[in-house]
Amino acid sequence: MAEQEQNIFNHLILNKGFIEWVRNPNEASDFFWEKWLKEKPVHTQEFYRAKAFVEKMWHEDDRLSHEELDDLLGKIIQKEDTSDLKKHHTRKIFSANVAPTLKKLLNYAAVFVIVITTVLLYDTLTQENTTDVAAEVVEWEIISNPKGKRSKVTLPDGSLVDLNYESTLKYPKQFNSKTRLVELHGEAFFDVVHRDDHPFVVKTGMLETEVHGTSFNINSFPYLDELDISLVTGKVKVRKASEDMQVMDSIFLNPGEQVQFHKVSQKMVKNQFDIESALAWKNGTLIFKEVGFDDFISKLERWYGVNFYIEGTPPKDWSLNGTYQNEKIEDILRGVKFIYGMKYNYDHEGKNITISF
Repeated sequence: MAEQEQNIFNHLILNKGFIEWVRNPNEASDFFWEKWLKEKPVHTQEFYRAKAFVEKMWHEDDRLSHEELDDLLGKIIQKEDTSDLKKHHTRKIFSANVAPTLKKLLNYAAVFVIVITTVLLYDTLTQENTTDVAAEVVEWEIISNPKGKRSKVTLPDGSLVDLNYESTLKYPKQFNSKTRLVELHGEAFFDVVHRDDHPFVVKTGMLETEVHGTSFNINSFPYLDELDISLVTGKVKVRKASEDMQVMDSIFLNPGEQVQFHKVSQKMVKNQFDIESALAWKNGTLIFKEVGFDDFISKLERWYGVNFYIEGTPPKDWSLNGTYQNEKIEDILRGVKFIYGMKYNYDHEGKNITISF
């Protein structure tokens, strides 16, 4: 049992993904390693011992002592079967020739050299295949749209994503794990390929939306008070997790149903929604329903990627209703101009617009 625990510890401290998570955690890596720990609770002690070890190794003011480094290298060497003469001969060469040089490097080199060198030595000394204990390093793709830009993304499994302006989608280059996990910041419409044995999970802050094959819209813009998850086809489960990743609440949705997550109260509410309005942005349709001046300007800035500068005071009774299908911004401003008696002009690049009252 003690040998198994040491193997778990060694696998973790030599795993690039684990090291990167300890040094630079993010939502995706937090989700992965917390899930790993939940599935292997028997290894909790080794997990946190490895985490503390990596933190100490990379800490500028608390680096490992010579004794600790010798102990680490010794444990790696001892992992080989001592009954194997060929491997024993390899360890002997390592001890006689490589170790002094390595120790000198450990005395003077930067900490990252320690990790890289240790990993390389480990790979040289053992020909064992990596087990499921050592999590595979995940390569991520990140698509980020500025204001004024919308894009279409095809995921590795063939699922399609419409990504709105000021939105970011993060996904693995390959879906190699059982769960197809992606992260969203902003708004996107997902058309997911059905796979029974590989659920698709979208992580947006505290919420996770799990599907097997369906189409739905998520609006999680940070400047909004609510996060909306709207189901068009199929069936999804929306779950809310606490800070310690314990699932506190979950809701199932059928087509035409929507979950609204209130950020202040942190409560989820299920209700019906208007599909046409929710998906208008995806079809290039801009809708205003009794919108005040500030919201009108904010929407135009994000939709068209421009900046507005206001001179004078807009009318207090400003309330705009209108639907615009793939319209140019000038066509919208021209129509509003006659209603509210304003003037507008562009700079030479067309990205800065001044409105005067």
